[in-house]
Amino acid sequence: MLTWLDRITTRAESEPTATFNNLYSRLNYELLWYAFRKLKRDKAPGIDGVTVDQYEANLRENLQDLETRLHRQSYRPHPRLRRDIPKGNGRAPTRSVGRRPLDGLRGREDRAARGRDDPPADLRSGL
Repeated sequence: MLTWLDRITTRAESEPTATFNNLYSRLNYELLWYAFRKLKRDKAPGIDGVTVDQYEANLRENLQDLETRLHRQSYRPHPRLRRDIPKGNGRAPTRSVGRRPLDGLRGREDRAARGRDDPPADLRSGL
């Protein structure tokens, strides 16, 4: 189904300096639908307050609209929500009780466009 995506992934992993052109042509309804289906249903709504069930109520229209905005390059992701969450007291002596930032809470549509729920690796490593 998405063999071209597998080929792009394989090439990106084997050739880290490779350049990919015209990937916008690969963004289509099928890919967005596949990415949406991979989202975890039990995740909290993002900054837009939209749950998976709410977005799914008009899934075809929402994904077609998203596809159109991506191709016109008029899609703009929502700002990410940043919250301070309590730290656990932990078992390691280097951890302290207090609060730490949690970055990267995205809106539902932003998650579908990215194809995943988790924050980028550079944010995960700092948490």
